[in-house]
Amino acid sequence: MNDHVLDNQIKRALTQAAAEVPVRDRLAEFASVSIPPIRRRQPLAARPLLVGAVAFVTGLVLVGGALAILRSATDNPAATSPPATEVPITAAPTTSLASTTTSPVTTTSTTTSTDAPRGPILEIRTPAGLPGAPLVICGDARESTTVRVVLSDPLSGDSWPDEIDEFVETDASGRWCWQGIFPDLLQINDLSPTPNFRPIEAGTYEIRLESFGNILGYDTVEVLPGYSTDDGASQSAADAKRDGVVGSVAELSIADRVRALVWADSEEGLWVLSRTDRSEEMVLAGACEPEDPGCVYGRDYAFVPEYAELLLMDPTGAEILRAFPMPGLVPSWLVVGHDAVYTGRIGDGGLPDSSVVRVVRETFELAGMVFAAELDGPSQVVTAIREGNWLAGWLVYEGPELDRSVVTMDGNTVAGVKAQSWIGEVWVDPDGIDSLLGFG
Repeated sequence: MNDHVLDNQIKRALTQAAAEVPVRDRLAEFASVSIPPIRRRQPLAARPLLVGAVAFVTGLVLVGGALAILRSATDNPAATSPPATEVPITAAPTTSLASTTTSPVTTTSTTTSTDAPRGPILEIRTPAGLPGAPLVICGDARESTTVRVVLSDPLSGDSWPDEIDEFVETDASGRWCWQGIFPDLLQINDLSPTPNFRPIEAGTYEIRLESFGNILGYDTVEVLPGYSTDDGASQSAADAKRDGVVGSVAELSIADRVRALVWADSEEGLWVLSRTDRSEEMVLAGACEPEDPGCVYGRDYAFVPEYAELLLMDPTGAEILRAFPMPGLVPSWLVVGHDAVYTGRIGDGGLPDSSVVRVVRETFELAGMVFAAELDGPSQVVTAIREGNWLAGWLVYEGPELDRSVVTMDGNTVAGVKAQSWIGEVWVDPDGIDSLLGFG
């Protein structure tokens, strides 16, 4: 752990002492070369006459040299070309967050290093949020190749746990973006040989930007208290019924219900892939218990280790605007397109079924398709869909083997876009998904 308290003391001391430091010395802090101390001149009468004569001769030589240089520059226009620091450089392409169904167009612009527009060195895109909500921090650190982002309590110096990857590399233009979540725990700033933690509390926390030990900037974020409706639920009963969410899931608080896997910003809010594995209960029941006759997995009750959702949340991650349950089909990737949001699962040994999902951004209409693995017979999800007892908008793919992939972890085998994913690199063909789901 870094000594954050000492960092804060150093920052205050530097701020207080800045006005007392001569301007020349303050400039020297930012210069790449050291500036030698100013030498006090002796009174003229105290200098030997020989020194004066040498100075006179030297002056004549310098004046003559200067005249020669001016004549050369007049005769040779190339001698007046700009210095090397103004050689044009190519700015790195900039693209917005995923909002199209095709690969982003790469655009470049040519400018000079002295005229290139600078963004803020530290910009917090999500200035407030609940523990577990997405946290996005970006900036422009043109002089650095790697920056470090640290969240800490300005009073105690407690910071987020060591296992959080605080480092991010800048691109060719100096831009960088760090994506993570608001922490639910802080690592206590003490001298214990083993780390100790405490739950984070609602309040204002400091974001510090560093590069190789140098502090580049400060800002703050607000950790919000747990959002709740009047009954303490993350969703009202009416909203849960509209979205097909099991009653006991809707009754959870945001902090217990939402653990963001990946997310993407949009005009309507944050689209979040979330798991509900913070709940202490293993089974969350609704109108019936799992052992009751006719009680359907996913529709009437949720098995917490297998339960996940696509959520549309407000920009702070404090409120659920829409929920799309995906029990037994924990989504792996996410793409926000012009008209629809695409997500789905790449099956594994634990939950072998795969899926693709399309949600219309304007109407929130969902169309989902499950590709059944059927290693030991159909899963509960596949059985419920085939019997017509599951969530609206879902089908099981019963056709022949597809002649092309619409989702793959091999970018050479699909023509599409790179998705946001928590399982590794995933490429998605939104047009292919549209065609598969009948929207082509």
